[in-house]
Amino acid sequence: FFFFKQKTAYEILSGLVGSEMCIRDRFTKDIKLRATSKYQFAASGGQKLAVWALDPFTGDLKFDMINASPLVRSYICFAFSLNNEAALYAGTTSGDFCVFQVKNKLLLCSQPVCAKGVTSIVALQGDKVVAGGGDGTLALFLVKEAVCQMLSKIEFLGSLYGLSSSPDGLQLLAATDKGFIYRVRTADFSKMLLSETHTKEVLHAIYAVGNKDSERFLTSSADGSLRLWDANDYSAVTRCAILTPGNPLVSLFTEEVILSGWSDGKIRTFRTDNGDPLWNIDNAHKGGVSALDLSHNNKFLVSGGVAGEVRVWEIKTKDLVTHLKEHTAKVTNVHIFADDTFALSCAKDCCILCWDLKNERRVTAHTQRMGGINSIAVCGDERVYLSTGQERKITFWDLRQSTATKIINTSPIANEDDELQSVALPLDNKYFATGGTLGIVRVWDMATQKVIGEAKAHSGVITCVTFSPDGKQIVSTGTDGMTMIWNL
Repeated sequence: FFFFKQKTAYEILSGLVGSEMCIRDRFTKDIKLRATSKYQFAASGGQKLAVWALDPFTGDLKFDMINASPLVRSYICFAFSLNNEAALYAGTTSGDFCVFQVKNKLLLCSQPVCAKGVTSIVALQGDKVVAGGGDGTLALFLVKEAVCQMLSKIEFLGSLYGLSSSPDGLQLLAATDKGFIYRVRTADFSKMLLSETHTKEVLHAIYAVGNKDSERFLTSSADGSLRLWDANDYSAVTRCAILTPGNPLVSLFTEEVILSGWSDGKIRTFRTDNGDPLWNIDNAHKGGVSALDLSHNNKFLVSGGVAGEVRVWEIKTKDLVTHLKEHTAKVTNVHIFADDTFALSCAKDCCILCWDLKNERRVTAHTQRMGGINSIAVCGDERVYLSTGQERKITFWDLRQSTATKIINTSPIANEDDELQSVALPLDNKYFATGGTLGIVRVWDMATQKVIGEAKAHSGVITCVTFSPDGKQIVSTGTDGMTMIWNL
């Protein structure tokens, strides 16, 4: 709030380059500890630390350097004590926090906490301070002048980058870089998970295969994790992750097993109930597994790769059954027909190919005029399907015809182009949903091909849209790391 005129900004830069800052809604104190009309905050730059005083009426800023000698530290976070701001607590990259006397601007003591730096800190009533570490440590200390005593300590998954105290100081909110938010009781330091989310792009979402009553859906993220969500309360019931580098590009699941294709070229499976690993298919595709579908008899998989291969795998033996190579670019979707005899694949090479899996040959081919194909959605009769891609059109195809039956714009607004990344159909095929680079989820009437509803909440590209089995909800995922659930 103090950067309201250019002169003030220059005064800050000339005095101290502030990379970390702590602002308290309190006023500075005079020599008799009486509140003045100036706001007080602390800021650090490099290995320097200063306490600032801001006059909100004139915009004047003054600062006093804090003497941290003999310690040399880089400061990450700050908190003023609650007893008249007599002390300033400063977390450091060295894994300790320093206690400074605000009145005399002197170092009182330092207290080791954790490894990987003290990344968050908050002050409580009664001269208590809570420090969170980059190694997931959360510790409660009693600070009396130059003496610190540890009262409690717990561990979290991931670095603690956010701490917030309730007004009465009885509870804390703790947020980690792994996407978890916990509630912590300061009385006994017990914790409870409140919510979680992916921390990077969410690449794919899907409901259970072959279960029309499923209320769970699975998401794949560039943060290297898979999460199985319950749509009733939006909680994550299962989490899957690996320690080696790589992330899941595509996934699906049944009541017993989660199957996923990864950027390292492996197909990995996990238990649905607890996320434990089951089995892998190593070197399934060079460059990554970009598409995956499960047969209706649950006996084989069809996968697509970044290099353009379509492959069939027997689940029981994990052996390669068929290798189909006609695509010349990344395969973006595969779909197995209900009879488990034919499959459809689309790729960035502008082609959509229909395969006879038993005879291991291509039976039909559709070619988009220009640009790669990002997604397809097959109607219930398995004769008509929709495609979207870099051509920025929605194309209707019939497998009995060699050319497209209809092509429409991706947006109802004139001169607005949206490169759609995903198209989806519900089981009744009355509507279809799309999402793309504009971040808008649109619902279209299948009969008239007109938009009947749209909404925007994503701040990035929509990577996937999918309908719930009852057709009453749509799940959309995006490069902004968000998973949205929409009611129709």
